[in-house]
Amino acid sequence: RTATVYGRYDRRAAEFHGFGAILTSRYTVGARLDFWSVLSLKAEYLFNRENAGAPRVANDVFTASAVYVF
Repeated sequence: RTATVYGRYDRRAAEFHGFGAILTSRYTVGARLDFWSVLSLKAEYLFNRENAGAPRVANDVFTASAVYVF
């Protein structure tokens, strides 16, 4: 059995024709549990932040998955 905890941070800058510049940040935290060699469980939470050029939006995301290999 193996447990893994991880995190990631990234920033994005974009500019679209007809709109001003947009700056966003994303933080991802997650965990993965591997059971034997056939079953994995994973959960992640993504925090989206609009830093400049766009209004704040409730767009955070939670996801979970299970994988069974046979």
